[in-house]
Amino acid sequence: MTISDKDYYVRTTQYSIYPNRTQERMILHTLDVCRSVYNQLCELCRMSLNGKEGIPSFIDLTAVARCIWNRFDWMQDIYENCLNDVARRVHDAFERYLNGRKRGENVGLPRFKSEGMYDSFTYPSSLGFSFRTKEGKKGGFERLRLGKIGQLRFGNRFMIPGTMKTATVSRSKSGSRNIWKVCITWRIRRFTEHEASIDPSEDNLAPVGLDLGLRNLVALSDRTIIPNDDTYRKKENRYRELQRRLSEAMENDPKYRRTDDFKRAHAKLSNAFRKAKDHRKDQYHKMARDIVYSHGDIYAEALDVKEMIEGSESKTMKKLYREAAWSTFMNMLTYKGEESGIVIHKVNPAYTSQLCSECGTMVPKDLSVRVHKCPDCRLKLDRDINAARNILKRGLGVARHVRDQRQSASVHDVSTDGSPTRFVEEPYFV
Repeated sequence: MTISDKDYYVRTTQYSIYPNRTQERMILHTLDVCRSVYNQLCELCRMSLNGKEGIPSFIDLTAVARCIWNRFDWMQDIYENCLNDVARRVHDAFERYLNGRKRGENVGLPRFKSEGMYDSFTYPSSLGFSFRTKEGKKGGFERLRLGKIGQLRFGNRFMIPGTMKTATVSRSKSGSRNIWKVCITWRIRRFTEHEASIDPSEDNLAPVGLDLGLRNLVALSDRTIIPNDDTYRKKENRYRELQRRLSEAMENDPKYRRTDDFKRAHAKLSNAFRKAKDHRKDQYHKMARDIVYSHGDIYAEALDVKEMIEGSESKTMKKLYREAAWSTFMNMLTYKGEESGIVIHKVNPAYTSQLCSECGTMVPKDLSVRVHKCPDCRLKLDRDINAARNILKRGLGVARHVRDQRQSASVHDVSTDGSPTRFVEEPYFV
């Protein structure tokens, strides 16, 4: 059996790296070289557009980048293959510009990068990086070797189970201090239908319905509730105060962004937002991991979050939808399920909160009503858990229908030569 690219999935793992002073100077020098080459390639593409010749191809830009690298001695001490990614960035930027113009959008030309605007560079193949022991030997997981930079200490001891492809070193600012990260892209073979444990009964893991909300981030059909800790709303006054200080620093000096007051205020505000973002990301990773490891197939609503935000007339609701970040959580849940062989099904979200999960009676209620009370069967239940149970029942009903159709096709719709006599269409979950 041949294995194609479709049989693999690609993942990215982020590590914090802690370079010493010499290594940090080399990383900053690499950023300067890449930024300089980026600006020169941008100038070349702009000249080509003005001459009605179109933009150069990626291969041509790569060749020009190598010529620039060979021309200047101060560029010689960086890892040469990093320039391939610089050429790719320039080519993709101008491709997006031209595609936007074709669609009639008001887009501007890709800009030149000043110091501080170019914050990452990429090793395009695993030849430029690897994990090593403290002594520099292969096969260890104690140091990260980056080409022309050296062996760096790193955090996050997640061992990559697949084949490493690329590594991107990125910088973020915390006041005057640089925070360094490396994102390693790797790929691993997917679970096949025979390898994945699709039937929950095989591992004694029951399927579960999942309802996303604002007050409760996640409610499961097994009565598990994960409340929203309101990370942003609890610190909203703090953010408002920091933004006020930043505005004052901008007004007090016409040349703001150069004064110490502005830098101090900007650093405090960016650090506050970064901590809140990291907290939410960490929380969602843990939630998704626990749900995937504790259940079989997972059924969730097929929500169009963007449409919900645009369709809401309340600014407060729009803000709450954005803070909840449902799409981020579902993306994490989906790829963690894919890695574990757990299938994430999307079902139609219509009336999951209004229907009684016990008898199916329609019980209208607005968002202020937090408890579902059925007048027919007397069921009294948290509205989010009731919705999760409806999602599970709806998902299992569709799955059962698909399974019955497959069995019907295999038993009744097979000709004497073993081929199906008719095509059996499988219904979508949505």
